[in-house]
Amino acid sequence: MMAIIIFWLQNIMKYIFAALLIAYTTLTVAQEKLNPVSTNTSPAASMIRMQPGVLLSPKNNHALEAGLGHTYNHRVDTDPSAVPNLALEFTPFWTNKRQLKPSNYLYPKGLFAQIARTSSFSVGTSSNYLLPHTSSLVGALGYGYRANFKILNKKKRAQVQEYQKTAKEAEEIYLDVTNKANELIEKYQKEEIDIQSKDDFLSLIKRPIYEAFKKYNSPADAETATHEIFALSKKLPALSQHTANDFSESFKLIVKNYLNNYKQTDKIDINYAKQSGFSFDIAYSGLLGFPTNEFNYSRVLNQAIWITPTLRLRDQLNFLKFLLVARYEWYDASFYSQQIENSDLNNVIIYGLGIATEFEKFEIQIEGAYRNVNIDYPLANIVQGQVYDRGNSEIDYLYQARLMYRITPQIAISYAIGNRFDAYVSSDNTLASVFSLNIGLGTPKSTRIIK
Repeated sequence: MMAIIIFWLQNIMKYIFAALLIAYTTLTVAQEKLNPVSTNTSPAASMIRMQPGVLLSPKNNHALEAGLGHTYNHRVDTDPSAVPNLALEFTPFWTNKRQLKPSNYLYPKGLFAQIARTSSFSVGTSSNYLLPHTSSLVGALGYGYRANFKILNKKKRAQVQEYQKTAKEAEEIYLDVTNKANELIEKYQKEEIDIQSKDDFLSLIKRPIYEAFKKYNSPADAETATHEIFALSKKLPALSQHTANDFSESFKLIVKNYLNNYKQTDKIDINYAKQSGFSFDIAYSGLLGFPTNEFNYSRVLNQAIWITPTLRLRDQLNFLKFLLVARYEWYDASFYSQQIENSDLNNVIIYGLGIATEFEKFEIQIEGAYRNVNIDYPLANIVQGQVYDRGNSEIDYLYQARLMYRITPQIAISYAIGNRFDAYVSSDNTLASVFSLNIGLGTPKSTRIIK
């Protein structure tokens, strides 16, 4: 019964995933998206092994991320009814089309602001979950939560705030100058002012330009700015009653382009995920399993907590980041003592590290991990017909590489291959080979970042 429910639940999620994909591809995307999608490495996706690694890459700012993944398994792939694993991750904060200043967007103030901004909830389904340390395949639901915390860079925040200040000055200068230009052109069209040519217009606008810049600059700098705008204005077309509107728009464009480089302020990268510096993820996940594939019998089979510190380099090496992970996992001991005869499965501790390179379209991540399993077997214990001679603490290793290609900023495909942790009972089945399709929706657009 439960197998049927899991099967239908996965098909429903698959249809939701397809609907999201169709909705995205049919929408007209006119504004720049600030955070391109990446591989779904949510806690739930990790728990159902949709991603074979243990590193949780920092999440981008999306309201919803969805992943559809197929994990190679020589037992499962012979079953034509096998359904790919599915995972969704939801971040409530980004469902609201809010507007933020760059400093607040990139560096939210305070612990609670960061928690609200980055808290996400995930769920994943698998109809062929291999129980740890056994050879049993069951239906399973993974669920999880995580949040990301950045170590605030005061120097970088000050630079962003200075950028905001300069951008605000430029906006007010632009309004002062263009409002006066509109006033002059309107009077010219009504023949309320004596303007015979382009030079007459420029002579009348010269003082307002100087006064606008003088509000925020020294007289000498204001004079220089006025002179430079005048030099650019020499390329304006002739002024007449028939060309007055086009003339006005051309003049405003000259002022706007000049102010784009006002004070030579460096442009800031408002891609949240690519901000250099140190951050860390804290995550929790649990696995609800249905060992008999019956609806009236389910158990929380195992749970885990993670901490994942990440360091992204800056400047020319901003494409490079280093990750560490510490993961503690504990099991339903009473359940596993029944599955693995004469044993006592207690907990698992995992430490890992990884390196990732991220480019506009392509990402590569390599990771390795060390696992210490606290499981008590009597010497020469026979487990499901196989003889084991193991102590109460076992160590094994994981290593993998993941490649990702971004088809569009919000759609990506990825493939991971490597060696996963030993399953203990089926120790010959350690190949990890996973293909996944990922989509992200609800990322902030550049128009929502108020300069």
